[in-house]
Amino acid sequence: MSDQFKVNQSNNRIQAPWFEWQTIVSQLYHKYVPAAVRHRKNVAQAILQNVTVLALMWASYH
Repeated sequence: MSDQFKVNQSNNRIQAPWFEWQTIVSQLYHKYVPAAVRHRKNVAQAILQNVTVLALMWASYH
């Protein structure tokens, strides 16, 4: 067991402003992404929503 790594990474940086980030990204997504992409035939099969993925990407850059 002593050869295993211990991860003590803080999640507070992403979790605290998550609702604000998702709100901003959601508004931009609905405004600029074409309806053909937003309503594609396999959108219900996605594990994560497009807005969630974009918000996570945005959070990783800030």
